[in-house]
Amino acid sequence: MKKIISILLVLAMMLAMAACGNTGVTPTEPQNTTPTNGNDPTDAPTEPAGYNVAGSYKFDPGDQNGLGVEYMLHEDGTYYMDEFTSVVSIGTYTVEEGTGTDENGNKILAVVTFDFDAEGVSHNVIEKEVDGVKMTYLCGIYCSLSWATYDLAKLGVDLEETLATIADYYSENYAEDGIHVSVYTDYSYVLDGIYGATEAGSIGTFTKELTADGVVYTMTEEETGKVYTLTLGATATLSDGTNSYPMLDKDPTAEKAVVYTFTCDVVDGWFGVSINCYDDGSFQLTEGMADGSQIFVTRTGTYEFAADWSKFTFTFEDGSILECPTVDYSTWSGEYTLATVGYTSVASVVLGWSNAG
Repeated sequence: MKKIISILLVLAMMLAMAACGNTGVTPTEPQNTTPTNGNDPTDAPTEPAGYNVAGSYKFDPGDQNGLGVEYMLHEDGTYYMDEFTSVVSIGTYTVEEGTGTDENGNKILAVVTFDFDAEGVSHNVIEKEVDGVKMTYLCGIYCSLSWATYDLAKLGVDLEETLATIADYYSENYAEDGIHVSVYTDYSYVLDGIYGATEAGSIGTFTKELTADGVVYTMTEEETGKVYTLTLGATATLSDGTNSYPMLDKDPTAEKAVVYTFTCDVVDGWFGVSINCYDDGSFQLTEGMADGSQIFVTRTGTYEFAADWSKFTFTFEDGSILECPTVDYSTWSGEYTLATVGYTSVASVVLGWSNAG
């Protein structure tokens, strides 16, 4: 009888231990790593589904004291751009997941499209090995100053974003109404004169949008929530929802400054022609003594310097045009027919301007 009781006690203890140990896998026992879908574990992804493009990118030519082409892509889809500290801009970008490789066999991590890109234009973010080190590049970035396209290396640190003015416009009637608006890279704005030339103006924040009409800055006043728009297209216009104000990118009350001067070789030992181009887009053409002692304004008009620097176009007051193209992007010249006849042995001169020192 005692033996039977002992056997029963042992069985009861074994059952109790089994019940206690059946609540989970013991710490020393390996977990089951087999995927529930039945695929081999080596097929499971080891990287995030999408690459995070946010961060700083830079092209440094190495001979500009650290200056270069810089882009800062923010997590919220906005960017800050700086070209050698001379051209600064802000805007938005979108991202698509990258697939495959580029023409050089580099892995495409993502595809970025900026708000300024033409339809169908985008930029690969690639992984590239340089001197045995894997680097990330934002590719195909055009620089408006050098007219070159660069691949920008991703940096491990954030770039410094300089507060800069990206748009600065004055009312055509600025002398009377004092309306002047400035928008900055930190998405703030200052609008003077909108409540009167001697009254405090409007401050707040803005959003930027590229539309069929051009660039539109929608500005919201901090205190009142009032909305203003500055539209920069073929012309510039400020609107407060009720009134519209034609705007200029130069202070109309400021004294004009000469930015380019076209000259010709001295004719007959004494005669000269020159064109002074002013910062408001106007010009004056003078003829007379080459030493400047006696000169006369014989023509006026407006001029345009092509965005790609290929030529100057002078439109005279009578609608006639003088084009001065370039072949080397250091000298621009064109043949001008003299307005005054009979004073010299020639009927025309070649006018030119050089930016080579």
